[in-house]
Amino acid sequence: MPLPKVPKKLLPKLTSVFLLLYVAATLPWFTNRLTSFAYIVQAIVQSDQKAENEATQSIRQAIQHNSWDATLYAMLGSQLSSQDKVEEAIAAYRQAIRLYPEYDLVYRLLGEALIKQGKPDEAIATYRQAIKVNPQWTWAYNELGNRLYYKWKFDEAIAVYRQAIQINPNYGEAYNNLGNTLSYQGKPKEAIAAYRQAIQINPNYGEAYSSLGWALQQQGRLDEAIAAYHQAIQIYPNYAEAYNNLGNALFNQSKPKEAIAAYRQAIQIEPNYAVAYNYLAWTLQQQGKFEEALEVYKKASALPQNYRNVNLFLQETERLLTMQKNPQLLASPERLPSLKNEPLVLLKRSVVRVFLKRSCQLYSGTGWVVKRQGNKAWVVTNRHVATAEKNTPQSDLKIEVEFYSEPHSGEVRKRKPAKIAKITAASDKLDLALLEVTDIPKDIQPLARSSTPVALNAPIRIIGYPYTTDYSTVATGEVINQTDEELRMSAISAPGNSGSPVLDQQNRVVGVVWGSSSTIQIQNQQLERSGSSSGSALAFPIQSVTRQLKDWGID
Repeated sequence: MPLPKVPKKLLPKLTSVFLLLYVAATLPWFTNRLTSFAYIVQAIVQSDQKAENEATQSIRQAIQHNSWDATLYAMLGSQLSSQDKVEEAIAAYRQAIRLYPEYDLVYRLLGEALIKQGKPDEAIATYRQAIKVNPQWTWAYNELGNRLYYKWKFDEAIAVYRQAIQINPNYGEAYNNLGNTLSYQGKPKEAIAAYRQAIQINPNYGEAYSSLGWALQQQGRLDEAIAAYHQAIQIYPNYAEAYNNLGNALFNQSKPKEAIAAYRQAIQIEPNYAVAYNYLAWTLQQQGKFEEALEVYKKASALPQNYRNVNLFLQETERLLTMQKNPQLLASPERLPSLKNEPLVLLKRSVVRVFLKRSCQLYSGTGWVVKRQGNKAWVVTNRHVATAEKNTPQSDLKIEVEFYSEPHSGEVRKRKPAKIAKITAASDKLDLALLEVTDIPKDIQPLARSSTPVALNAPIRIIGYPYTTDYSTVATGEVINQTDEELRMSAISAPGNSGSPVLDQQNRVVGVVWGSSSTIQIQNQQLERSGSSSGSALAFPIQSVTRQLKDWGID
């Protein structure tokens, strides 16, 4: 149907009417836009003047006049995040995404805030959503890979890094991160190829050179590793980590003086670099310079974030210094407290401290005597204790067990060498190892094992050797949950207690400690290793341990 014709003389009047109606309808929108803009300008000025609270309030006022603008919520989130108001920032980012689901940049900001808040699973979900929004966004693939890596989901991380590289074959950072993951998986050859590809894309990629050096070092290709570290340092002269790794390679080349110089350079660049202090002190210790090593360890222990087991290194160095001053100490008899002074002395004698030494590394845990035959004994501990927290034994690992005693000042406790007799597979949830020790003291006897499961709420105690002490400790508590595979107890489990026996009121072993509620999170996030973690103790029930021991020929 044709539109009716309007007389020409009425056109000017109608045009004026429509213009007035349009202005009346859009004027509030323009006004709100201008008002919001003014508040944003004000917020920028306030932020430059470090008036962060006022800047936040200005952005909120801008939102009041323009509540449908996702950009304003993104700005609010960034402002709140800079003030460490992470929860509020996350809420603002989520609102921005609700208003504009295709706003890919906000997914990045939201993911970073979730990581800052300690919510890696939600961050992973956010990055996955970002990839759905923008399937070509290689940054999101790379960051998702990083989060999966820190969750120890290495196969998934590798797949994601490869997706990023498929989209952008010149993405050097993704190649470097792929190399890191392959290296951690024990695939140095593939890792080296990835690092070399990253360097080919970016010849000035200092981090890739340093990572390449580490992978080469793992293969024993020390000359090539040292060359890679030097290349990294040439690109970044203040690269403390490269100097530290260079020191390791030089140490392995039997060049302690050059290694010490490299460690000192790393510390000079980064005075709070705890790992470099540890390696420096260890190298000094290997040269017999125990007093110098002690001074370095003491400095390390005073750092804001010291090496997890720095106290353990301190104790070991003091022990070595004591024996250096008095070589006859090991021939002197052990000093034991009386039953009157220490009613648990017999139990403590059957619980040993397990020491593991490897190049530049020292680990400790706890074990207990499960069988004795003549002067030979077998000690149960965790697999991760007996393999220095690795899945398989290392050929250069030296294992010793130390027996409980109370030496006088200037004396040391006795130790005996040990070797791994049996060990569960790395894929086995039952984290156990059996050590064989000879020439043990005559008074040490196996601990009794319970033949029945421990009851819920039953009182228990744990005898172990935390890193923070040089003597055994006893933690008490009760069973708060139990399954066929796990005991959870209210007793506090500190680092170093892994492998400890869990005892009932009759002093029978009812479980073997393998960790604590806090160490689960640390393991899942690869996390870091501050020796302050503690939590409810987790143990394997003695029934599953006994079945494994029988398979190993231990009745």
